[in-house]
Amino acid sequence: MKDDTFTILASVIIGILQMVLLFGYNVMGFAVESVMHSVKGRCPDCIIDFAGYYGQCLVYIVYTLSNLLAPAILHTIGIRKTLIVASLCFLAYTSSFLYIHNFVYFPAAILAGFAFPLYYVGAGTYSAKHSTDATFSRNQAIFWTVAQICFLLTGLLMIASSEFSSDRELQLDVTSAKGYRHYSENEIDLLTYGSMAMACIALVIAAFLPMRNIPNSIFNPANRKSFREQLGLMFSTMMTSKMFLLVPLHCFGGMYIAFWLTIYPTTVAFTSEFAEHKHLIGYICISLTFGEVLLGLIISYGNRKFANFGQWPVLWMTVASFGINMVVLVLFSPPLASIRPTDGLPILGTSIGIPILMGVLNGIVDGCLNNVRMVACAKVLPENPAISFSISKFYQGAACATFYYVSSIFTVYQLAGLLSGTLALGVIGYALVMRLHINVKQIKC
Repeated sequence: MKDDTFTILASVIIGILQMVLLFGYNVMGFAVESVMHSVKGRCPDCIIDFAGYYGQCLVYIVYTLSNLLAPAILHTIGIRKTLIVASLCFLAYTSSFLYIHNFVYFPAAILAGFAFPLYYVGAGTYSAKHSTDATFSRNQAIFWTVAQICFLLTGLLMIASSEFSSDRELQLDVTSAKGYRHYSENEIDLLTYGSMAMACIALVIAAFLPMRNIPNSIFNPANRKSFREQLGLMFSTMMTSKMFLLVPLHCFGGMYIAFWLTIYPTTVAFTSEFAEHKHLIGYICISLTFGEVLLGLIISYGNRKFANFGQWPVLWMTVASFGINMVVLVLFSPPLASIRPTDGLPILGTSIGIPILMGVLNGIVDGCLNNVRMVACAKVLPENPAISFSISKFYQGAACATFYYVSSIFTVYQLAGLLSGTLALGVIGYALVMRLHINVKQIKC
């Protein structure tokens, strides 16, 4: 098999791994606050208020701190073993939903937080190892397009679990009476079993991941360093001007993950006008897949036609689609729906098509942002992309944890303003980094 063909195959395989590995986390991420709200209604002592938001906050606090260790762990045990450990941690997290209780859910959230940086540094290094400077953006688009099929499967599982739940009629009665999307015990169990099955598949893929040395690979490892040396390099790299300038963009990435994964689906679930549309969260997942795949196809085509398409053109696509998304959010969402069930009306009322449109736009923004950030990280530190990826995830995790916490306090309008301001700073920082990168290349020439 030719090297270029193998790099495409590697991108597809790592995309499939992410699809099945993060499947369970995404299933629970879309529904976690609504699920916890439903469980607390049945068992007030089992779980605390806002457990969904706070659990996600804990995931990303641990995620943030673990990013400082992930590159050193990768260099100590290798790509394959790093991904195996991540798979085991996610399997433990999804299993915790079989018995939802404070002393089970929150420790499991810690494991999920530890798994995230291990997966991302392992997958990011695997992608860099099997890409050249010319093919990295293309391979990232392929990987991301395949990985985002996860949301199609997530939506289908949510719809199926609702349809085949043994207490479906009781669930509909409770949902109608309470005015928000209610999850029964049987439905939660079905979601959990499906998630556990996918996590087991991820474990098998990680154990048999194919590898090859690619000439002119973007991954240009320096001499092998000790665990302590890796930590020292991590901290010293964080203080460089290029990494510092990218902080707002990485923070926006983390905040936006919290928004599309949990906060907006919760906003829909807590809107009384949508309460009886029991499949709506599933449809949002499916529409998110459509946006991600559409964006992946656009980037793949653009990279064939234009040089450096994965940089400024994709960033401007991010800004445009995000702007449309925030306008739609503010006009068609009740301001308090992100915090609690509400029968309040938005500025222009509600429509069943709006959450579907938001799902597509969220997919486009997320896909654009991932491509831009991955390309920027690889260019900023080509000799050790694992360090660059982990630093980006460090800031992403910190911002995500903070955004989950404030989402239990801030209205939809305040959240939209916070996101918009952070993206504006991110674009400015990105522009300065690209200018520095061009100047350095000219000096070397």
